[in-house]
Amino acid sequence: MGKHDFCCAFGCNHTRSKNDTCNFYEFPVDEHWRKLWVNAVKRNVVTDDGKVHPWIPSDSSKLCSCHFLRPPNPSSRQKNNKHVVPTVFVYRKNPTPRSSTKSTSRDQPPVLNLKRKRTPDTVNKKSEENNSVVEILEGEDLPQENDRIKKQLSSTQHDHDYLSTTRTGRLAEAIDDLTSQHPEFSTFLQDYDTAIQKATAFDEYNKKVQILTLYNVKDDDNLFRYFTGFSTYSVFLALYNYLEDKVKDMKYDKGSKTYEYNFFSNRYISKPGKKRALTLQDEFFITLVRLKLGLPSKDCSKRFGISESSFSSIFRTWTTLLSIEHTNLCELPSIESVVQTKASCFKDFNNIAIIIDCTELFSETPSSLTAHKQYHSNYKHHSTVKFMVGISPAGAVTYVSQMYGGRASDKFITNDSESLLSYLDPGTSIMADRGFTICDDLPAGVQLIIPPFKPKDKAQFSKDEVLRSKKISEARVHIERAIRRIKQFLLLENEVKLAMIGNYENIFRTCAYLVNFQDPFLKV
Repeated sequence: MGKHDFCCAFGCNHTRSKNDTCNFYEFPVDEHWRKLWVNAVKRNVVTDDGKVHPWIPSDSSKLCSCHFLRPPNPSSRQKNNKHVVPTVFVYRKNPTPRSSTKSTSRDQPPVLNLKRKRTPDTVNKKSEENNSVVEILEGEDLPQENDRIKKQLSSTQHDHDYLSTTRTGRLAEAIDDLTSQHPEFSTFLQDYDTAIQKATAFDEYNKKVQILTLYNVKDDDNLFRYFTGFSTYSVFLALYNYLEDKVKDMKYDKGSKTYEYNFFSNRYISKPGKKRALTLQDEFFITLVRLKLGLPSKDCSKRFGISESSFSSIFRTWTTLLSIEHTNLCELPSIESVVQTKASCFKDFNNIAIIIDCTELFSETPSSLTAHKQYHSNYKHHSTVKFMVGISPAGAVTYVSQMYGGRASDKFITNDSESLLSYLDPGTSIMADRGFTICDDLPAGVQLIIPPFKPKDKAQFSKDEVLRSKKISEARVHIERAIRRIKQFLLLENEVKLAMIGNYENIFRTCAYLVNFQDPFLKV
């Protein structure tokens, strides 16, 4: 012991040189009692990321006698005097002395509700008031009472301020008595407080990290358009309401499931586990944000305060579901409805059913020579993936093919699109670019509308051919506008990672059909 001894309790500035009335005590050597002292001091540090760093006393760490209800014996380091735990700290209210006068029922400390099988016939009010918590708990199971005290600590409400101080003081006194009699109760309280501190710190950390939320942008149409591609929150909400029944019980893709419709069927029960960190609306929102802005998974997970693996699972699941549901929602319309709703630029083309074109997106080069051959595009001189997109004469995206390697020709993709060819009835027509040399491959009675080729024996087009070529070009430009809209989802601008190939068809199809929920680019 030296004159430079000081108290290590938070908020206490007592030192041996300035406080002659204080005695200073070292932490017990016995591990059990040393832990009780450390828990009582509460010097643990909770960082911004929610991690709790335990405080470890050094050899010079001491507590002054002001932190004990009854001062320890100077020989407290001896075995028979170590059963004294410090309980007086700034984080606790000082216990008020027990009143010997008769009190009303409103002054009864909440902890007295723990007694069992006591009736007014056997115990009068004065004896109830003077009973200690230890006496009340006599003969009862301590862990059960710990749970009951925990519930009372969390649920006690004070209706009047003038009662709050009295009740809090008596509750603190009762807890101190219980802690002295049962030291393990102090450990229980410390663990409970630590869990609350950790949960609170984690919530605060999430608030700092999760800057971008649906709530923050839904009322600003410009911001909402920037982050999702939708013009307003009401459009987002309308689509979500359509999907809500289908997403409530969906099982999240963990990478080992196949993309089947039954994977999302309502006959599956929600997977047991911890509660979702995000609401279903938030999950839909973050999926749209990644599609629209092209952000990496790590970036999105940090923005929304979830792990990268959780975000990847959410993104794969939602893009798969959106791909399936949008295909059903935006199915090829009937020829009658197409004729009734077609735009004025298509008025010169009778019974036109669909306008098609192909688009390519850059991808990583596969290491396999066979795969490299399939993905290499002679047009782009790079590895690409290829899709065929079709729009109705009203400007809605109504068809998206499966994904092909860049080597696939326009003619091959069209012939492989059985659902499109079966949709075309005799007497209807399909509009495409010159590269679609598919006239002989179309079903009987279906007309192909493409810009005319200049015959070799002619120096130039005739006047009628020029006018027809101009009309076709003016009408066909809208499929290019639709594809441009699709590529405004910036995730499609990034080079396709080979790791994403399995889900990329769902991603592209989702982006394509989401164009239908934006402001129309073609006036009907």
